[in-house]
Amino acid sequence: MQQLGWQVEGIELDPIAGKIAIDRGLRVRLGKIEEADFAPGSFDAITMSHVAEHFSNPARIFEKLAPFLKPDGILVSVSPNPGAILRRLFGNKTYALDPPRHLFIPSARAYRRMCKSLGLEASTWTSMRLFHWLFQESSNIARKQKLGTISNSIGSRLMTTVLAALFSCWPGLGDEVVCYARKR
Repeated sequence: MQQLGWQVEGIELDPIAGKIAIDRGLRVRLGKIEEADFAPGSFDAITMSHVAEHFSNPARIFEKLAPFLKPDGILVSVSPNPGAILRRLFGNKTYALDPPRHLFIPSARAYRRMCKSLGLEASTWTSMRLFHWLFQESSNIARKQKLGTISNSIGSRLMTTVLAALFSCWPGLGDEVVCYARKR
């Protein structure tokens, strides 16, 4: 986003990841989201990619962040989809569940409810962006094989591409929930 001309600022809990970002020229505050102290109306956009699921109560995080948005600002959050087709296929062996690091995985409906309570207009949809990787890792868990042993063979890629395209015909089955919320 910075390369596109945005003024960018971040919050990072992990000091190593924070240092990497700072070394790349980004403004990053080390610490917890819960301790963020930005002025109200500071941001046109707030993005969280695979963050919400690491909190036992993501609604509190949204409550904390919403006042930092300018009027007409947007909050975008992407997280695993608890209603994904892979969850239905693999059950508790689904890689995206990622216990114990994922504490609460919000559904599209939960995102809309959280946003509505804060006066944010939310749209949600699902993505098949990670299907190949998540399918492979969920298969590894189900077969009790080592994680990270992903096949990128043509046959494997073709199979997961066809499955992802097929499952994309049914709304809500994607790997990730994308929440796009606007402050009115």
